[in-house]
Amino acid sequence: MISRVAARRYFSSFSRIPYKKASFFISTPRLSISNHAKASLALLGPRPGSLRPTGVRTISTEQYENAVGNLFDKLVQGLDSMKDMNTGFEIDQRDNALDVTIGAAGTYTFNKEAGKKRLQMFSPVSLAVYTYKYDEKSLDWISEDDGHHLIELLTRELLTSCAGVPEF
Repeated sequence: MISRVAARRYFSSFSRIPYKKASFFISTPRLSISNHAKASLALLGPRPGSLRPTGVRTISTEQYENAVGNLFDKLVQGLDSMKDMNTGFEIDQRDNALDVTIGAAGTYTFNKEAGKKRLQMFSPVSLAVYTYKYDEKSLDWISEDDGHHLIELLTRELLTSCAGVPEF
């Protein structure tokens, strides 16, 4: 059996090893991928978690205005049933924006960016500003950052912060 003093001397000797001598323990080999492998991976499509809106193309100004108008109408109608169930629930629609106040939770703000044909949403629940483009294929507003749908995020957040279910 080793005495405590001997063990202490043995383990304390490691602290005196210069860093350069011990660096071989922490080196890692580099991974390189051939061009053929990269081309094969590209055929598999996007990785999970990297869902960016592919194929979202620019729409005309008239299509953009119609899409924003339809979204605002859909939000007003879908959230109207929740007014009675929640205190301080208000909907205020203006030409270029829509505000949905949810009592103590805060105010969702939807702003049109007509020049860039985008829509911005501020969420008081996630405390973030999201930017969306209209996708003609899915007929929905899709996030430019990670590809989530506006209605899906809004529904999830409203379910956690309000009484009732939006009727989108």
